[in-house]
Parts: sequence; C-alpha cells; structure tokens
Amino acid sequence: MTDADNEPEPAADVDPDEDVARRTVVVTDRNGQQRIWATGWYRVRPETFVHHELFFDPDQINCTYAEQSFKSFLLRRDGRNREAARIGRALLDEPTDELLAHERSFAISIEDVEEIRLRAGSLLFKPKLVIATADRDVEFYHKDRSQDMGSLADALRTQYDVDVVESSPSILP
Repeated sequence: MTDADNEPEPAADVDPDEDVARRTVVVTDRNGQQRIWATGWYRVRPETFVHHELFFDPDQINCTYAEQSFKSFLLRRDGRNREAARIGRALLDEPTDELLAHERSFAISIEDVEEIRLRAGSLLFKPKLVIATADRDVEFYHKDRSQDMGSLADALRTQYDVDVVESSPSILP
C-alpha cells in the first residue's frame, strides 16, 4: 500500500463557467458520506425566479439560495445561472449550516420525503423536479431543456430509499 492510497479524494473539479459542467450531476464524498450536487434549478414565484443549488445529503435535501432574477425582461440580468453554479461549487464541501446560512435557504428531511418526481424537458417544457412530502410539494425547474434527468434519478435512487419517478413531458394534465 502506497501513501497515495491513504490520501483523501480531492473535491470534484467542476468549472461552473462551462455549460457541460453545469449539466453534470456531481457526487462527492464528504466525511465518509455521499453528497449529490445538482445545479441550475429554480423555483417560480409571482415576480421572480428564485435560484437554488440543491445538495442531497444522506439525511436531508439542502436547498441553498443562490440568487433571484426578475421575470420582467427589463429587470432580468444575464449570467444568473453561472453565478448560481459558482455559489454551489464554493459550498460543495461546506458543512450543512453553511449551506443553510441564508434566510431563504431551506432543508427537507429525507424522513418527510414520500416521493421525488423528475420530468424530462422538451421543446415546450422545462425539466421539473418535485420533492413530495405529506405537507407540500416543492417544485423546481431547470434552465436547460436538454438536462439529463436520468443521471440525477440514478444518483438519487442510490442515495435514498424513496420512490424516484421519472417521466416524459406530456401536454395532457
């Protein structure tokens, strides 16, 4: 056994400025536990899009506030997804309290999660991630219509013992 075998694995090397890197689900080992990072997700509010970096830890899902942008084209700014990815990369190896430091960040205990639903994107629909609990459904949309939902679904199935349901977009309700 060499010294190289005893060294910890380096943090995932992700350049948030590369589109390909932002489409890749990052799995890292943090203190012997797996953390999954998914970037590019946002929630829709009446006047804004609220961007979150999603960190899937074994015991909870951390929804880290990354910034917001306005729906109005006059107030919208470019680069918001790159900036959110930079925030996510900076926080990838941080403890949970750092992920939730912002007042608009929140966590969902995995014990409360009944189902995780993933809908692939299409020409008409953006990819959608729904975290269903007994009390509410938390919906996120992805900025990239061609986002690969299969790799995220596979990683979540490995991480959690909850139903992870994949679907294709449909124009029917």
